[in-house]
Amino acid sequence: PFQNLITSPSNINASDGDSDKVTITWDSVPGADSYYVYRTETSIATDETIASDSLLGGADFSQLLTVYGITGTVFEDATAVPSQYYYYHVKAYSSTTGYSSFIGGTMNKGWAQ
Repeated sequence: PFQNLITSPSNINASDGDSDKVTITWDSVPGADSYYVYRTETSIATDETIASDSLLGGADFSQLLTVYGITGTVFEDATAVPSQYYYYHVKAYSSTTGYSSFIGGTMNKGWAQ
């Protein structure tokens, strides 16, 4: 089984009303094959390190959006409802070490115009 040996992407940034989409960017992670973008409407440690599972407990994961197989470090969320705040998290994936963890990662708030 994988051991979460790949680090979480840093410097996650979601745009704030710049257009009709939310643009999410992050720093690349050495060894990552792809990235997964998660979205929720529930505030979870935005702009802070997610230190424990308890910080994830309030998330409404039924509203979580997962975008598979992104190989770049930019994603545009064209499904965002205007003026609705969303909280984004990005995980890195490596075929040799698995997924980075929510723990130790960050989230960032963004919204579409």
